[in-house]
Amino acid sequence: MGRHPQGPRDHAPSATPLGNALRARLDGILDLIAELDDTLGAEAERCDELRNEREQLFQDRWRLNKELAALKRAGEDYDALAASQAETAARQAEVREGLQRLLADVKALNGELRRG
Repeated sequence: MGRHPQGPRDHAPSATPLGNALRARLDGILDLIAELDDTLGAEAERCDELRNEREQLFQDRWRLNKELAALKRAGEDYDALAASQAETAARQAEVREGLQRLLADVKALNGELRRG
């Protein structure tokens, strides 16, 4: 508990009971003011800490949103690439089938030429 720096305690004690009661009451009020000052100082520090934490959270959220956007773009790129790859695989299968038919036709033609 902080004490008030200067106040009625620094003066000569009052000779009357009423003066003593007022002095005690004033000392109590000054002690409360010192306590409030200490409490306000601690709360101001806590507010600064919370402000810093809030700023850090905003920065973290901004970074995570940026990463999320990059991941979404990568996902979209992957989907497009996967679709393209599927088309390429289908075309390769068609070409393979066409080559197999051509090979079968060439073999059949070769067999006919040998017989003929």
